Amino acid sequence: MSTLKTLVGKLIDKFSSDEESPNFFGTVLVGVHTSSEQKRVSAILDSIGYRSEFAIDTSELVNRINVSNPRLVIIDSDLPGVISGIEAAKTIYEKMGIPIVALLSMDRIHSLKGKTLIGVKSIALKPVSRAGLLNSIDSIIKVT
Repeated sequence: MSTLKTLVGKLIDKFSSDEESPNFFGTVLVGVHTSSEQKRVSAILDSIGYRSEFAIDTSELVNRINVSNPRLVIIDSDLPGVISGIEAAKTIYEKMGIPIVALLSMDRIHSLKGKTLIGVKSIALKPVSRAGLLNSIDSIIKVT
């Protein structure tokens, strides 16, 4: 009977969270500056069990990392701020090791051709689509 109690305890610990839901996978910190993109990304993340927190510039994004403790960061490569979205991705990854999904337009992809995007583990095209973002997230974190 104590083995069963231990197993149940482990399952409760595994699924306990701030959200008190077994379908909560963690927080994703998102750096996008338009409300339409925030709504689109939030709806996608909510539908798969992630809580989204937003930053509207690169300074806010980098500063919120420790507070948010995200499982993943999504950054618009054109996020305004003192540093570029690509530079913010590099800084976040080097300091915290958190995987990054970069949101890039086709023009931006062509301008970055041949360059290494440090910290970027996956790319999703802008404008953000459900399938594109889910594929990018799934390539980093298996959502089950």
